[in-house]
Amino acid sequence: MRIAITTPTFAPENSGLGNVVMQYALALQALGHEVDVLTASSKAPDIRQHDIGFPFKIKRFDCKGSFALHNFVRGAVREYLRYLKANRYDVIIAHAAQNWASELALIFGQANLKVYHSHCVS
Repeated sequence: MRIAITTPTFAPENSGLGNVVMQYALALQALGHEVDVLTASSKAPDIRQHDIGFPFKIKRFDCKGSFALHNFVRGAVREYLRYLKANRYDVIIAHAAQNWASELALIFGQANLKVYHSHCVS
């Protein structure tokens, strides 16, 4: 299956959410699934080199959340939505509540199954 996992944070940033998504992606990849992790861009040096070392694809977007209800996401929103629509996933696993990566994927992502997994509130 083609699976997208959304998360607002991911390695090399140290966060519980990113660590859980890492384990999910590794386990699903090991089971033979094609996995994409969709996350925010990183300010870490050599981030592209960092992302190459994983057995799954990491796609980063320069997006940020906002408290403004009329514009709750800023940045490369169109790029993120185009990517979601172009990559028709079988499953989208959206991690955590109240973040741009999960909410946009649940609203606009095209998949046969959407899973909302809230193990924290951001």
